[in-house]
Amino acid sequence: MRMTQHWSAIKTKKVEQPVANHINLPRHSTDNLRVIAIEQNSSWNNRSRKQKEHFWIGMLQTMTPSGLNIRSDLPAL
Repeated sequence: MRMTQHWSAIKTKKVEQPVANHINLPRHSTDNLRVIAIEQNSSWNNRSRKQKEHFWIGMLQTMTPSGLNIRSDLPAL
């Protein structure tokens, strides 16, 4: 689901989104993009998925300036 959103943003050149902006830079293309599943669980709901995504954003230090994440959409408890 998440990568589908990124692919759509890349194809439609929604450069306000960090991944699309980066891939649409000169000398960049989807050939430069690799997707690796870190964790998945078919029983996760949207909230659970966002909590786990928030965890991995922190663990892998992908918030800007180290990475492309500009915010973490963690739902309120």
